[in-house]
Amino acid sequence: MILGFLVAWIVWPLRGTIAARNFALVVGAISSISWILIFQAKFKIQDLIPIILLMFVPIWLLVLYIDFPRAPALQWDDLSGTWLRVVIGSFFAIGLGKLYIHRPQYRRYFWWVLFIWPIIVFMIFLMQGIFTDSWSGETFYIHIFKSKVAGLYFLAWSLIFCFSTFHYHSLTLNKFSIKKSIYVLVLFLLCIVDFVLLQSLNGFIAIIACFSMTIIFLIRDKPKLKFMGFFIKTILFIVAIIYFITATVLYNTKGGSGKLINLKADIRFILSEDATGAWKWDKSYDGAYPPINPVTGNNVNGSTYERVTWFQEGIKILIDNPLGLGYTGQAFAGYMSERYPGSRATKTHSGWLDFGLGVGFPGLFAIWLALGVIFFQSRHSFYVDPHLQLTQAFIFWAILIMNLLWLIAEFSDREYIEHFFFVVTFFSIVSASYKVDR
Repeated sequence: MILGFLVAWIVWPLRGTIAARNFALVVGAISSISWILIFQAKFKIQDLIPIILLMFVPIWLLVLYIDFPRAPALQWDDLSGTWLRVVIGSFFAIGLGKLYIHRPQYRRYFWWVLFIWPIIVFMIFLMQGIFTDSWSGETFYIHIFKSKVAGLYFLAWSLIFCFSTFHYHSLTLNKFSIKKSIYVLVLFLLCIVDFVLLQSLNGFIAIIACFSMTIIFLIRDKPKLKFMGFFIKTILFIVAIIYFITATVLYNTKGGSGKLINLKADIRFILSEDATGAWKWDKSYDGAYPPINPVTGNNVNGSTYERVTWFQEGIKILIDNPLGLGYTGQAFAGYMSERYPGSRATKTHSGWLDFGLGVGFPGLFAIWLALGVIFFQSRHSFYVDPHLQLTQAFIFWAILIMNLLWLIAEFSDREYIEHFFFVVTFFSIVSASYKVDR
């Protein structure tokens, strides 16, 4: 199980590795089921409620395929590919969660995998800086990862671990060794450097959100660090401000785009004045793209223009089609090609919205409800079993931050759906099974 977990975590974001991912998930699932049967693991209703809600999504898509086959070939391809792996991965994650609970000596392996991608991404940019003229950008990176957002997604788990670890130790009197502190600090610095080199605005948003949450929790929870509490709050606030300013400067000097500087004016133009329809990406418009904002005299930032207009259109489509299209990943592209023949638009840039367009409100509400149950279970479990407090803190943080990233980033492709369902299933077992059956 641990070997399958390690292989799957490594190959998930990489190009041309779907066969390796399939092999790791199948071997892991078989090992998981075998271990559960041999160990005779017991399950509580808390374990299964979120998993049942998660499994409702592929069942709902199967119902749509049978009763509402809008695009049968694409729907079946989605069911037999992405969602079959989701189901197999869920069996794998259930056994993995039980292993984590009942075999504490193996838990360190689960945490060490969070160091893999920050180190590899840093090495990619290090080699790029040595062998090319640029230390940032996607010269090497894009030939290894499936997309730029893949780095954001897999780095985010490591970033969340750093902040949740600090939060955990600020609330408890558990000693944290100097050695472990150095490891976490190195991991945090690697994440910061990777996000800067990747030039990911969403990464900056994630870090600012983490800093903001940390400050709120420290003020609210009054950490058991005695006189150090006020000092830590002050330092964190200063660091957050410095990082926000640095991120803003870095991003606005990238190609002179001025994305953040003109953000307010661009959004106002898009929402109230733009009548070009350029966002449809069809043949009905042949002017300047993106359109020129008369207030600034410059073209609207392309990323801002597409995010706002496609999100607007995605919301309208979801309201008009509440049951969903029946397949995920390219649902927005399917709707756009129907409404505007020839449109080449593919995603709304919001993972939750793109996912909702495929699974509809029923599927969307099912996964949100599952996340809500796990979130409150992790909060309750935090005060029950001191040996799993760090894990519960990580789950608590992961649900908050990953929900934000799913809202603002393109996490609707198959690899993110499969990985997210796998991790959430694992969370369901770990957050509920806080009493170990001896």
